[in-house]
Amino acid sequence: MWTTVSDSPHDHEREALAWLRSRLPDREPYHVWTNFEFTTHNGQLYEVDALAITDNGFHLIEVKSHPGTIAGDAGTWEWTTPEGRFRQFDNPRILTNRKAKALKGLIESSKAFKKHRSSVPYLTESVFLSDPNLCCDLNPQGRHHVFGRDAQPGEALPPERAKLGGIVEHLIGLGPASTGRARHRIQRQVVERLVRAIDQ
Repeated sequence: MWTTVSDSPHDHEREALAWLRSRLPDREPYHVWTNFEFTTHNGQLYEVDALAITDNGFHLIEVKSHPGTIAGDAGTWEWTTPEGRFRQFDNPRILTNRKAKALKGLIESSKAFKKHRSSVPYLTESVFLSDPNLCCDLNPQGRHHVFGRDAQPGEALPPERAKLGGIVEHLIGLGPASTGRARHRIQRQVVERLVRAIDQ
């Protein structure tokens, strides 16, 4: 089930989410909520592009377009636009990780998990670089938890995106993660509690 909580004001974000929706299975346990805000217990406000429950777990997804070239490492990224403009900024995974931890904390304290707090699954943070013509020069540390568009069926990723894994494979794959960590199907009762918790 796909729930658009509010419409994104950004064309690139709407297009990226529509692309992602067209490639995710439309069946249980898949649930996706897009474009919403939440407030932590200490009053911090966060915006979420997409939150997904899939076969292999629980994912918070930050959508970034950045046409041109992205380089950098775990701390700082460098973006060169197609027009040649240059900009430096923090690796967006840092804030996405902070959002994921804050949201998991709210879910753990929800009524749905009152007696099952320890069963809340790890909320994995992911950055989706959605531009189809992106040139990726991120180093291995900078690419950690960062994904691009998957290749079309029967095709290989173009060289400019070959260093990035595909976001869809990351969300639905049941083979070992890029870190080597085993991935397992999320249990039905956990999915049901997560859906209740997010609704609450």
